Parts: sequence; C-alpha cells; structure tokens
Amino acid sequence: MIDSFHLTNLLSSTTITRKNFSFLHLPLDLFAQILKHLGTKEIVGYQTTCKHLYEILQNDMVWQTLFSSHFPGRIKKFETYRMAYQQAHRSNLIQCLIKRTCTSHVLKGHENQVTSLILHKSKLFSGSKDKTIKIWNLNSNECIATLRGHADSVVSFITLDEILFSGSRDKMIKIWDLNSYECIATLQGHTDTIVSLIIYNGNLFSGSRDKTIKIWDLNSKKCIATLQGHVGPVESLVIYGGKLFSSSLDKTIKIWDLDSQKCITTLQGNIGPIKSLLVYDRKLFSSSKLIKIWDLDSQKDITTLEGHIHLVCSLFIYEGMLFSGSFDKTIKVWNLNSKECIATLNNASALLSIVIHNDKIFSCSWLSNEIKIWDSTANYDEDVKKISGK
Repeated sequence: MIDSFHLTNLLSSTTITRKNFSFLHLPLDLFAQILKHLGTKEIVGYQTTCKHLYEILQNDMVWQTLFSSHFPGRIKKFETYRMAYQQAHRSNLIQCLIKRTCTSHVLKGHENQVTSLILHKSKLFSGSKDKTIKIWNLNSNECIATLRGHADSVVSFITLDEILFSGSRDKMIKIWDLNSYECIATLQGHTDTIVSLIIYNGNLFSGSRDKTIKIWDLNSKKCIATLQGHVGPVESLVIYGGKLFSSSLDKTIKIWDLDSQKCITTLQGNIGPIKSLLVYDRKLFSSSKLIKIWDLDSQKDITTLEGHIHLVCSLFIYEGMLFSGSFDKTIKVWNLNSKECIATLNNASALLSIVIHNDKIFSCSWLSNEIKIWDSTANYDEDVKKISGK
C-alpha cells in the first residue's frame, strides 16, 4: 500500500516513469488522503512534476481534503477550496510568529514620535507628536496624504464611512473629509487630551484625560452630554448591547446606560491602570499589566492572561487570536481557546499601538518616528502563485 513516505519518494524523483506512474491512478479520495500528509512546499512543487499530477490537483475535492487537514477549524470563505487553501496559506502570520520567520521593515515620514494607528479600507492612518495625520496605501506602503490642523500631538482616531475623527492633546476633535482631505469641523469642550473616540447611533463619544466622557451629536456637531464618574483619565471606550464601557487610569471599568446617561456598574479587578478595552465574541478584554477577560452578559471576570511585565497599551484580534502590545517592548499572541501565549515578538522600545492587516502587523513605539511592519507574507508569495496555478 502507498503511504506518504513512498509518495514523497516517488514525487521527489525528477522523472515520473512507467514503473512509478501507476500510483497517479489511485482513486482521488485515496490520493487526497495520502497527499494531505505532505507539506505545502512539497505539494506546490510536485504539481509541476507531470501533466497528469497537475490535472489531479485541479480537482477541488483534493484541495478540500488538504484545506481541512492543513487548516482545521478555518472557515471556508471562497468559491473553491483551492482558493480557500491559497488564502489560508497566505494567512500564515501565527505560524511565522511561532517560527520567528517574520521579516520587518518600516514606514518613514513622520518627524516626531508616532502615537496611534488605525485601519480603514486598506489604508493605515497614523497620528504623531509632529501634529499631523498621515494616510498610507497598504498596497504600495506609500504615504498618500498628510492632514495638518491640530496644534499638538494626535493620539486617537475613529472613522465613519468617508469621514475621519481625530482627537489630540490640543483638547480638540477634528472632523476630516477623506475625499478632499480637508478639515470640515472642529469640536471643542474637553479640557485635556482626547484619548479615545467611538461612534454609536449617530453620536460621537470622546474619552479624555480630563476624566470625562462627552457625547456629541454628529448632525449638530454639539456636545449633548458629559458623563462624569471616573477619578482618573479616561483611556478607552467600547460599546456593547447598547451600553458604553469606559476604562480609566483609576483602575476601574464603568458601564453606562446610554438612555439615562448614568453609570450603572463599576467593574474592578485589574491591578493597575486600565489602558485598553476590546469587545470580541461576547467578551470584554481589559488591559493593565494583566489582561482580564469578562463575560459581557454576566459582567463577571472569567479569566486572566498573565505574561506581560508592564502596562499593555494595545489589544487587537486577528484570526481568532489576541495580540497585545506592551510597554515591556513585546507583542504577545494569545490562543483564546487555551488562554496560552503562543508567540512573543521583541521590539526595541515600548509598544504604543498595534493593528493587523493581511498578515502584517503594524506597530508604533515610544520615541520612534517610524511605523514598523512585521511581515509574514514575503516568504510565501511564490508558493501562493503556484497554488493558484499562476
């Protein structure tokens, strides 16, 4: 009986002879079961061995078996399993991080420290202490626009369709038209840096180091309410189930009823200032030095992720994994099923913000004018072309 070892030996020969040609006529389901034991590089290399083998690999049933075997639990989102396999193979960020095979390069353009990052429609927006916002095309890695208008560091963003909202240390929120790249309005009312922005139900919510949260009507551009209760700077805002969650350097998370605009619950349990909040899969993630996970329905603390030794400033979910960037100069990757750290990236300085797009991590760091790109796709481009038959 042919097994994967013999198949590998047969396919490793430079010529398919009459003697070893017969295995190619195995039933497709059996052939696929054998083929799944091979690595991706072997598969994409062997399909050029002979025309008949190439034809076998045009059958989507074979790729379905390979996809299910090599990427268990991954959801198929393409018309064919060959395309799904191609995309899943390109989506190899986790594997590259574990194997430490990511390459890195930087985006240069800011004249002072980059403080914040956000993604919008395949574009990267970066705010800086140089008082500007830069917009980067992620296909070419080129800066396509620079927005000027703030009088101090730009530290927070949110987008809505073709509108960008930016918060700054100058205590103002600016509203930008992303078609013309012009500032179309300025919101004033806070008395300190605006650290967090979020949009919900026609309103803009802004969290500030003045310890308040303001609610702005996007039609009138006026402040319609101010939420007070935190005794420290408000660092992060998220909304779930019609309720607003705010975190603060006062070590608490407050839950606000948006109808009454009253604080209805205060969550305590983080051992330090809470820098970042994230909602995913009916759970709330909060970060101090520890990362706590809360059940949003019961509002109970269900687990704690330990591993960082300093404040975690940024949280991001990608491919069902949690990425955390910290002042301890590391990015950690967490398996949310096992609650284990499965990879750690070491950086030269404290991490301020991380975002992920197409298997590339974009990060900005303390005292750095550059945006670092951790790229896992470079080593796979040739294989992907072969898988796709190009």
